[in-house]
Amino acid sequence: MWERWAAAESHEDDVSDAPLSLNDTNISECASYVYMGREVNIANDLAPELGRRKQVAWEAFKSVEEVAKKTKNVRLRAHLFDTALPALTYASESWAIRK
Repeated sequence: MWERWAAAESHEDDVSDAPLSLNDTNISECASYVYMGREVNIANDLAPELGRRKQVAWEAFKSVEEVAKKTKNVRLRAHLFDTALPALTYASESWAIRK
């Protein structure tokens, strides 16, 4: 068992700098990207994703803000506010809970 682990450890520095291509299309390296609505980054840092979620939620709220200001119906105002929550909490079940 130890020999297999030692052999695997010795190969971790054998990373090629050769370009990666798929179907004759070069794949470039990037620090972060958005996949299925969630920002993924190499450091696994949630701060950029939380910032994106906050921005998207504000945009969702701004789209109904004018109507919410004009209505006197408290239940309708609460419902309009609730329409922004899914934009804020999208994929939150997969966020790591840590400081």
